[in-house]
Amino acid sequence: MKKITIETDGSCRPNPGEMGIGIVIYREDGKKLKEISESIGYGTNNIAEYEAVIRGLKEAERLQAEEILIRSDSRLMVRQINGKYKVKNKGIRSLFIRLQEMIRESKAEITIEWVEREKNGAADTLAKEAT
Repeated sequence: MKKITIETDGSCRPNPGEMGIGIVIYREDGKKLKEISESIGYGTNNIAEYEAVIRGLKEAERLQAEEILIRSDSRLMVRQINGKYKVKNKGIRSLFIRLQEMIRESKAEITIEWVEREKNGAADTLAKEAT
């Protein structure tokens, strides 16, 4: 697999509360490869967002992707990952560090970008279904 696009979202009801993640993986030609909707325990919305990206990267490794585009509607998380904002929350710091290590150790070229919530509907729906 050369290039894949991964849409991710995390949801929490209430916040803090039961967390769920939603992930949709697309091939280079736009065909949907896989959908994931999982409950991941108790926490916050921001934790769920990070967990969704981490899980998405694990799936990309299994597919042996050479290029990975991750799309998320969490502007804060994307800015943190791309080095624009510092991670001040101690609960998220360990997830941020783990994600940075995964990106550094990956053989694939990884890009993480923010998208509007309306353009991330499939992952959003899956995340909400899991909570």
